[in-house]
Amino acid sequence: MPLPAARQLSRPLRYALMALGHAAFVLGLIGAFLPVLPTTIFWIIAAWAFGHASPALQARLFAMPGAGPHLQAWLLRGEISRKGKRWACSGMLLGWLLCGVLTAWRWPVVIPVALILLAVGSWLWRKPEPTQPVEAAAGPAPGVQCPALQDKSPARQDARAHRR
Repeated sequence: MPLPAARQLSRPLRYALMALGHAAFVLGLIGAFLPVLPTTIFWIIAAWAFGHASPALQARLFAMPGAGPHLQAWLLRGEISRKGKRWACSGMLLGWLLCGVLTAWRWPVVIPVALILLAVGSWLWRKPEPTQPVEAAAGPAPGVQCPALQDKSPARQDARAHRR
């Protein structure tokens, strides 16, 4: 069941989600400068948490130049740009090579890591790509949250259509 909208959350839950969002954003910001710490996953977590606790902060995250439109494309439509896929696969290849060097190419370590990265890479390349350039995408609708967390039941959709 999806989380309720921000105004319906209890105060402790809203504060916990805000803290999670801020902590994830800061970790992602640190990861932008430290190659061993990922940025993207932390900012996805931050956008998700802000989407429930403060849609205004989620909108600010989506409006960030560079990363914002990509976060929005992933969270709202499940899309990953081709450039993003290339960067992700390049990072995985670099990580695998580093793993090989650091473990002196011990095959019991390197082979399972390679298989996991191949599985992730094949999943990644099967994700849809944006139909329009990510940077040109329209801004987020007010209060929009991750579609995986929205109620898509036919009764709910009929109620939305009736309101319009």
